[in-house]
Amino acid sequence: TAGYGFGDAEVKEPNDVTIKTDITVTTAAFGATFMPRAGVSLGADGIFTRAELDAAHSGGKTLPAVTVDAFRVNATAEYEWDFGAWRPFGAAALRHDGGDGDSGAAGDLGGGVEWRGPTVRLRLEGSKSLAGGGADESRLGFTARKTAGRLNLGINLAAKAGVDAANLLSGELRF
Repeated sequence: TAGYGFGDAEVKEPNDVTIKTDITVTTAAFGATFMPRAGVSLGADGIFTRAELDAAHSGGKTLPAVTVDAFRVNATAEYEWDFGAWRPFGAAALRHDGGDGDSGAAGDLGGGVEWRGPTVRLRLEGSKSLAGGGADESRLGFTARKTAGRLNLGINLAAKAGVDAANLLSGELRF
C-alpha cells in the first residue's frame, strides 16, 4: 500500500504568533501472513512515513523546513483455540521502531476473542508493550466484518494508551 497527502499546517507560538505552512506526507506499507497449520498464523508487516513541512515566515518568526521520517517493522505469531463460533487467541510480536521519533526494538503480548458467524466476524483484542526500546504502547481494539458474496466490509475502532488512535472503515472486493 502506498499513500500521499498534502495540506496546510499551523504552528502556534506561545506569544500567539501562528505560522502557516504547507505539509506533505508520504507513506508506504507492506504485510504478509502465512498459516502453516490450522490455528497458527505467522505475519510480518511494516510501515514507513515521511512528513515534510515547508519553510514559512510570520510575525517576525521563521519556521525552517522540516523533514521527519519514521518506520516500524513487526513480526507476529498468533495461536487460536477453536471452540466453534468462539475463538480465543494469544499473540506475541517483536518490532523495531526507527526514524526521528522513539526508536529501538520491543516486544508485544496480546490476545482476545473472536466470534465467527456465517457472514459476520466480531473481534475484541488488546496488547501491551514489553520492556524494550521504541514507543511504549497499550492497545485495545474492536473489529466488525461483514461478508456479502464478494464484498467484504469492515470497521475497526481502536484506542492506544487511552487516546483514540484509529477509527477506520474499510472495504474490499474479492475476485
